[in-house]
Amino acid sequence: MKEDIRALLGLHVVDLRILDARKDLDAIPAEIESLQKSLSDTQTEAEQNAESIKSMTIARDKDELELKSISDETGKLNGQLVAVKTNEQYAALEREIEHLYGKSSDMEEKILLSMEALEHLDEERGTLEKELRRAEEALRTGRADCEQSMVELKSDLAILEDERKRAQIGIEPAILRPYESIRSRAGGIAVSRIERDACEICYRALPAQRIIEVRKLDSLVTCEGCGRILLWAE
Repeated sequence: MKEDIRALLGLHVVDLRILDARKDLDAIPAEIESLQKSLSDTQTEAEQNAESIKSMTIARDKDELELKSISDETGKLNGQLVAVKTNEQYAALEREIEHLYGKSSDMEEKILLSMEALEHLDEERGTLEKELRRAEEALRTGRADCEQSMVELKSDLAILEDERKRAQIGIEPAILRPYESIRSRAGGIAVSRIERDACEICYRALPAQRIIEVRKLDSLVTCEGCGRILLWAE
């Protein structure tokens, strides 16, 4: 019985290594997805930036055409001042010209603000282009690294599975069966060491008599808290 329980600890160590390798393998798709999302988010920002530049450029060009129209109309009215024959006509033209000057000033201010905004967007575009290249490179190298890790982990798992088969040899079924049953329902971890007079996994305190029973290695002793097989930490 003692040798069987000691062998069980060896099997447990192998199973922990298998569990870690599988977790690492299962995490790889999420790593790639994260890199893809980062690239996709940057692409979306770049597209939004380009759309903003396009729409703002169209609006600015429209405003510049309107400003030219206002300028042409102002020049035309200024030319008419010399031809008017009455003070009333002259005053009316001056009022209209003054109104156009106000519109022209407002339009110039609007165009200036648009140009400043476009300058900022252009700077942002340059930054986004750099971020896009970095994200593309990160995805390329990250995917290659992940693919290499997958190959290595699958190879490690194959070796560990062989090691696990060898570790089971000689363990009595009466010991192995409960171990496998607990492992299947306890997240792949069937054994817990005793640390500071408590279960290492669920931290349930253990009475002294129970610890003595565990140290004797005469039978399998399970934790009343998590149900795992208890072993003394040598």
